[in-house]
Amino acid sequence: MFNLDRDQDTICSVATASGLGGISVIRISGNQSVGLIKKLCKFLPSKMESHQVYYGFLHDENHNKVDEVLVTFFEHGRSFTFEDTVEVSYHGSPIISSQILKLLTFFGARMSQRGEFTYRAFINGRIDLSQAESVLSLIESQSQNASRLSLRQLEGNLSKVYLNLEDKLTDVLANLEANIDYAAEDIIIMSGSKLISQLQDIISRVKILLDTYKTGSIISDGFQVALVGQPNVGKSSLMNCFVSKDKSIVTPISGTTRDIVDESIMLNGFKFHFFDTAGICSTDNVVEQIGVNRALDKAKTVNIVTFILDHNFDFSIFDHFNFSDFKSTDFLVLFNKVDLCLLNDSGKLEMENKVKEIFSLNNISSNSLSYYWISALEEKNLQNIFAYFESKSHINFTENSATLMQLRHFELLSATNIYLEKGLSLIKSDSSPEFIALELQTALVQIKEILGKEFNDDVMDRVFSNFCLGK
Repeated sequence: MFNLDRDQDTICSVATASGLGGISVIRISGNQSVGLIKKLCKFLPSKMESHQVYYGFLHDENHNKVDEVLVTFFEHGRSFTFEDTVEVSYHGSPIISSQILKLLTFFGARMSQRGEFTYRAFINGRIDLSQAESVLSLIESQSQNASRLSLRQLEGNLSKVYLNLEDKLTDVLANLEANIDYAAEDIIIMSGSKLISQLQDIISRVKILLDTYKTGSIISDGFQVALVGQPNVGKSSLMNCFVSKDKSIVTPISGTTRDIVDESIMLNGFKFHFFDTAGICSTDNVVEQIGVNRALDKAKTVNIVTFILDHNFDFSIFDHFNFSDFKSTDFLVLFNKVDLCLLNDSGKLEMENKVKEIFSLNNISSNSLSYYWISALEEKNLQNIFAYFESKSHINFTENSATLMQLRHFELLSATNIYLEKGLSLIKSDSSPEFIALELQTALVQIKEILGKEFNDDVMDRVFSNFCLGK
């Protein structure tokens, strides 16, 4: 995606959202940015001062006025990219945007790639890779909690934790390497028990950080809630009740929903993303089977699986699920259509106990299971479900604490933990120091990859490909 030759180019792009607006901003970064903008804005002084705003008219190559603009200059070392950077504010017309970009490229600039401004901030040492990822998280944040956590990461809160882990693991490796170097003289720089103690401390810190990922992903992406059940049990009706709009088609015809329908709402400062899925059943219909497979797959990826039963109480729905696929998942069972239910309290209790037994047989803790009797048609007892969702948002979250939000970090830190555990096991079994060092060195590489101290093109593509062009 990026290469050293192109890193020397002066790049430009619209930094504001596309479409009409009061103003738009074009960002230019690189060694030639000042020279380029002076060719379009003759009113600029011979020596521009950093962080100063200049007013005047921008002209094309034939000296025709294009627009009335404000030009802001940021000198290298004091800009986001750590390069000479110019931002041009103009009236928010796509036509004017196109004109200015064409002029900039005509005079030698290049249109930026996705995330290239942030990439340059990273490659020039202003931020590490973890902080670069937080820029995108901050842009895409959809709640106050998410934006605050992203900002803390951008400030380096999480990076400090990784650097501390890197430092501690480097110390352990240094002592281990010294033991290897002085083995012939029977000199031990650090005892095995001391190495074990230090390594256990590092592993403990890594596991504490890994445990924050569930919370971090919820803060970042919200709660994912799948509505599953057999055809015509009321999934789509409930979906519409939850999101307060006619999002899903509701008919008496079985199998109306074939694909996944999704919609989000905000509750207690958190996003709840609902997925209405196809009715799960055994079928020979190819299209219907695709819908069933997608429903089953979606259920494996969410935070809350909501099973919906109607007054017929067909518990065979649970036979379609392999509960070992669910990790850290909460389960909500909704007995829908109570307006048609003929059971008394004793009968309802019997149904609840049957559900408990099914989940118990599948090794699902009762702490992960909740159930309610409702009517989507009459919107009866729905307030209990909203109270349940709101209770889930009362998660333990300290704004100033280090919290994992990115999957890339979680994957690399999980690998780090595996290599550390292997190294610890080798120390305890009195294995050769060379083998121990190999495991710990590999663990250290994972942490360096998180920070961007070691990376390859695939890592760069993965991190920056989702950025917009102007960031």
